[in-house]
This record gives sequence, C-alpha cells and structure tokens, in this order.
Amino acid sequence: MTTRVLNFKAIVTVLLGVAYIGPLIWAMAEGKLDAQSYIAGIGPVFGMAVGFWFRESQP
Repeated sequence: MTTRVLNFKAIVTVLLGVAYIGPLIWAMAEGKLDAQSYIAGIGPVFGMAVGFWFRESQP
C-alpha cells in the first residue's frame, strides 16, 4: 500500500513539474512572459503542492 502511494506521489510530482516548466518554456519562446514573472506567480503554488504531498502524516 505504501509503495502505491509513493509511486502515485512521484508520478504526480513529475506531471506537475512538466505542467510547470512546459508553459514557461513556451511563453518565453513566444516572448509573452519573462521568467521572473512566471516563477513569482506559479512557483509558490508548485512548492506548496509538493510540500503538501510529502509532508509527514499526523497520527
């Protein structure tokens, strides 16, 4: 059971990473966004999601 949860968390983290970095690269290539603005807006959300998934469970 624990291995399934860990695998799910790893897969979701990779997918979230792709969703985070993919649009950044596209927007920068199109000249529609600078990296600083994107990271300032989306970075905390990405960090909060990863922190939530890998926090220690409470009894």
